[in-house]
Amino acid sequence: MATKTAWFRIGLLALLLTGCVRLPASAADTAVKAVAAEAKEETAAAPERLQDPFASLDGKMVRKYCLVKGSTYDKVTACLASLDPAGTDLDARKRPYYFRVSKKLTDNYFRHIRAYDKETHGQIGDYYVARDGRSIWRLDGDKAGLLAGTAKKVMDRTVILVYPYMELGETATVRLRTPGNVPYKVTAKSLDENVVRVDGTDRIVPVKLGKTVLFVEAEIGDVKDTGSVNLRVVTKEELRQIAYASYMRRLYVQRMMEESLYWDDWGPRGWGYGPCYYGHRPPPPPRGHRPPPPPKR
Repeated sequence: MATKTAWFRIGLLALLLTGCVRLPASAADTAVKAVAAEAKEETAAAPERLQDPFASLDGKMVRKYCLVKGSTYDKVTACLASLDPAGTDLDARKRPYYFRVSKKLTDNYFRHIRAYDKETHGQIGDYYVARDGRSIWRLDGDKAGLLAGTAKKVMDRTVILVYPYMELGETATVRLRTPGNVPYKVTAKSLDENVVRVDGTDRIVPVKLGKTVLFVEAEIGDVKDTGSVNLRVVTKEELRQIAYASYMRRLYVQRMMEESLYWDDWGPRGWGYGPCYYGHRPPPPPRGHRPPPPPKR
């Protein structure tokens, strides 16, 4: 239907330009602009497919960054090929494809796999296969989400990203740090909405100075869980002081560890070399320290 409509517009535009169809000047200009605008919108709406970056490179570069054979390659590609094509869009009978399997694990848990069309080298799908085989994910398009398995291991590694201090007058958003940034859903609720409220888009809005608890409900794949975060609303000056104190604390600990690196004579091990984080180096003697008294005769 879309193809017929496009050809009809092209034919109408050709007739207008060649003069086979007579319209008033203003009407003709309006028709030409309308057809051009609609064609531009259709072109912009068509998503541009990503191309295989290794398609024009030699096999040496491919083997440097991707798995091309072996037990791991066979295992993860077989997992994807065995799934329902309705979820993966992988059907070798209709459209031949090939895989690119990353050598490095993503967040030390996921094997990243991309599928490309053999003829055009355009990307068909973007996937994760868990290292332990517990879950398979799709990352691109409208079908992004869990394809097979369970997301329990992923939920165990997920962290709520909410800063414990908020400046009055600012807003924040509840987010999750998931392994590999897999898709998730999150909702939040404040224990005391007189201090902090959460609007319909899960945006945190401070109301007044004070403390409250933020309850976060997360859904990742087939697993749901609830967590909580202590939240405090402060002024801009207080937030600046808190940030400065945190920076100085980190700087002090780093300096202490650097000075204690080769100072372990009094530590539990007593080797005389580090690394050691057991305590501070003893302070130097004060200036003007008197020498020990001479021995008695």
